[in-house]
Amino acid sequence: MNSQSIKLELIKLLLETDEPSLLEKVRKILAPNVDKSRPKNIVGYKPNGDPVSQKEFEEEMRISIGQIAKGEVMSQEDLIKEAENW
Repeated sequence: MNSQSIKLELIKLLLETDEPSLLEKVRKILAPNVDKSRPKNIVGYKPNGDPVSQKEFEEEMRISIGQIAKGEVMSQEDLIKEAENW
């Protein structure tokens, strides 16, 4: 299947759905690749669908490694106990 036929199929599928949450997810995936003002080097997505850039990911990893080095960690058992109170 070439790019043109894939685009046409996607358009057809988009026109057939009325589910706003699904359309928003598709928009969040496509927008960074089409909108050149959005961050490049997307390496993943947050649970809400927002893109995560390579730079953001690396910064979060630096923060996490620092927290681990300082002993700012929680065991799985403690997390389960805490989650019971949510």
